[in-house]
Amino acid sequence: MNTHALAVKAEPAMTTRLGILTVALACTAAFFLAAPGALAQNADHAKHAQETKNAKQQETQTATDEETVGDGYFLDVCPVSGEELSTKEGEYINYHYKGREIRLCCKGCVKKIAKDPEKYIEKLDKKLIKMQKEWYPMDTCLVTDEELGAGDMGEPIDYLHGNRLVRFCCKGCIRRFEKDPDPYLEKLDAAVIEKQKDNYPVETCLVSGEALGGMGEPINYIIGNRLIRLCCKGCVKSVDTQPAKYMAALRKAYKDADKGEKHEKGDDH
Repeated sequence: MNTHALAVKAEPAMTTRLGILTVALACTAAFFLAAPGALAQNADHAKHAQETKNAKQQETQTATDEETVGDGYFLDVCPVSGEELSTKEGEYINYHYKGREIRLCCKGCVKKIAKDPEKYIEKLDKKLIKMQKEWYPMDTCLVTDEELGAGDMGEPIDYLHGNRLVRFCCKGCIRRFEKDPDPYLEKLDAAVIEKQKDNYPVETCLVSGEALGGMGEPINYIIGNRLIRLCCKGCVKSVDTQPAKYMAALRKAYKDADKGEKHEKGDDH
């Protein structure tokens, strides 16, 4: 047997195996050398992604939890475009300006009011004041109980707490009110109820249609200095969500009641 020939034939195979082993060792070494950097890079990416997610969650949480000052937005039109607002949730945009809720019809109006808020807020204020003065329940200052417009105090000050009209005899009373508004608002609520309860135009809940008193003592809900009487606490949430819808229903009820009263008196011609 020619052992030399066998050795010669085996040499290429051995060389090939050694080459493969060398390449494998080199790849393994390269992997372990590169791994710390790759792992660190992946960790950085993961950290950045989590921080971005947390920031978005925080932004959403802040927008959702922002406390509304005063009454919610109870008009049925967009203060920017003048377009009628949908009563369906999700088809309007809730916008907050200094804690005050405003509802807008589209994203375009959000951009406009964000660019020049005072332009639109001033127009909105005039509309809200004019509307609420029609049924404002007090002719005295909410703080001092002085008669509005009497003496040397001059014209009463029409002030909006959120979207609700509050009338004062002077600027000093605004400062006193803002230090602790709750007791003054309770006083105003009581005046609204006393003024409007006896002439309330419907005997049913505007939300459920149930007879008032059928589920216990009706709930007196105040928004925009208007009394809305409800059958239960569950209906309060509905008005909170869609105040414009129920304010419109109340306006219609007053108009219908007024027409009925005129008809009974024979004054409808």
